[in-house]
Amino acid sequence: MKLLSTSLLVLSLSLGTFGARVLERSKFSAKDKCPSAKEVASKTYTVNGHEIVHQTFACPDGSLRESSPPAGNGKTIRSTSLEKRNAAECRTPAPECQCGTAFDCECQDVTANAPSSGDCTILQDSLSVVSQTEGSTFIVQPDSFELVSFQTCAFEWTSFSNSALEYCWDEFANTGGLVNQICFEQKGGTAAACNSNNGLWLSQALRVGA
Repeated sequence: MKLLSTSLLVLSLSLGTFGARVLERSKFSAKDKCPSAKEVASKTYTVNGHEIVHQTFACPDGSLRESSPPAGNGKTIRSTSLEKRNAAECRTPAPECQCGTAFDCECQDVTANAPSSGDCTILQDSLSVVSQTEGSTFIVQPDSFELVSFQTCAFEWTSFSNSALEYCWDEFANTGGLVNQICFEQKGGTAAACNSNNGLWLSQALRVGA
């Protein structure tokens, strides 16, 4: 899972995520936006000795679609910075398939500390192994979100659609790696939120745990 060259790291970014564990500060993750969220599935993968947790949550009160991400701090990046944008991996056609959909991201300052960039790198790299088990894509139902985490770092993908959406693991991982580089390694923010231009989904990265 390659990231783009550093010469491309001057673009736009907006990403935010929730942790299955407790956030240092709330009002950012899908869990915080939907206190009634219920875990409907959970799997743990051991990748090179690291335990990667994949959880699926459903929001029964529909509050996710009524929420909006916090304002960014000006550090931004666009989806054109990603090398791999391949909808051919999908099992379904658009609009269910969202691989390659344009998005804009921003770094956010929502927790006292950013996740460990090393944890985020391990999480990004591990998603290639998760995809070998789960398949190249994942399906997210309406009013639901996916969360993958490793120690202090979590990536989250939230659906705002009235129907099921499909997204690619490699693109999810690459986006998480990109915001890790710009927001966390380069001290651009403590979290990140990437909004799709079509308004159907939000991809986030943030700190979980202590």
